[in-house]
Amino acid sequence: MPVHASSKRPPYTFRGPSPDGSGTLPPVQVFGENELADRLRRGGEVGRFLVSIGNPRGFLSPKVPGTRVPPIFRERFERVLRLAFFDVDDVSQLGRMRPRRVAERRDVERVARFFAETRASGGGWTVHCWQGLSRSPAVALGLLYLQLGDEGEAGKALRSIRPEARPLQRVVRLFDDVLGSRLSEVNEGIRAARIEEMRVELDLHEDALLEELPAAE
Repeated sequence: MPVHASSKRPPYTFRGPSPDGSGTLPPVQVFGENELADRLRRGGEVGRFLVSIGNPRGFLSPKVPGTRVPPIFRERFERVLRLAFFDVDDVSQLGRMRPRRVAERRDVERVARFFAETRASGGGWTVHCWQGLSRSPAVALGLLYLQLGDEGEAGKALRSIRPEARPLQRVVRLFDDVLGSRLSEVNEGIRAARIEEMRVELDLHEDALLEELPAAE
């Protein structure tokens, strides 16, 4: 059964402490893996449902951080969807990494089904990858679009939830293929804005360093 974006409506929120002290959490939260684990250990509020994104692992590969769902995640969340693919846009970027697994259409279809199966329950979604900068923001953008029904509003929401995000382009393109959306256009703006912010931050940092240097004699 195909999943369609919801008709335009106000963002869903649920009770719980938020970073800005408003008393509500956003409909989708984005974290890095260690960041989320720390939040859970401190008793922080999260959504009821988790999309956990990690690196793929071979059948006999050793336990490497980022390749398995941490036990605390399975204990805390009502349902967990696990996705495993590397943080690259193309197989050619993998080099010697094995297995040669990048995001595929079936990954996004699983996210859409997960949304359809859990949206009536309420409680929001949490998404994590290793750093919370690329893969998980891309999935969060798709979830926000499914909920809000508008690409621009989904982009604004993601920028508010995770300002440092640079959503993985491959995943966003796959959402467009599956949902018939135009999220890639929005993502171009998100990535460009973040790159400009990083440039300004770097310039400011360099200016501060220059101010600390002694004057030339």
